[in-house]
Amino acid sequence: MQLELPFETIHPPSPQELRERVIEYGRELLDRARAQWPEATIPDVRVEFRLRGRSAGEACATSLLTNYNAELLEKYGEDFILEIVPHEIAHVVVSRVFPPPVKPHGREWKLVMALFEAPASATHRFESKPARTLGRHPYRCRCESLHYLTTRAHRKIRRGYVEYSCRVCRERLEFAG
Repeated sequence: MQLELPFETIHPPSPQELRERVIEYGRELLDRARAQWPEATIPDVRVEFRLRGRSAGEACATSLLTNYNAELLEKYGEDFILEIVPHEIAHVVVSRVFPPPVKPHGREWKLVMALFEAPASATHRFESKPARTLGRHPYRCRCESLHYLTTRAHRKIRRGYVEYSCRVCRERLEFAG
């Protein structure tokens, strides 16, 4: 006779479950800060998932908004939550507990990160890519140097809004593409 073991399916959390976990963990951290500093007014924060590119998170203490990179959240899951959420919530807490001026990742911020039992690192460790890459368009001048302009500058020239000149020969740049 063969013994059958209970089978449990382990599945990665859905994007919605991850977002709910970010919100839940943020509330837990705010409650921990409120218990530590009961005399401070530490309000709840709004949570958005609109960041793109290399930024993993951002916090605005005046509008009480934390914004997270959904792509990185989905890619790194719980590791992202444990590192980035405390980082951003700590910025809000510092703004409500300590009088200005305080450095963004200074002594006060590190104190809050210690309360949250989270790594006090100013930058994240997740592999990311820029939100957009800047196009480079070649231009020449009289001294035959190649100058590369961004797509934005290239469009301004094409539409006749602006002219650019070489810093060496002061000649107007002409498109070389």
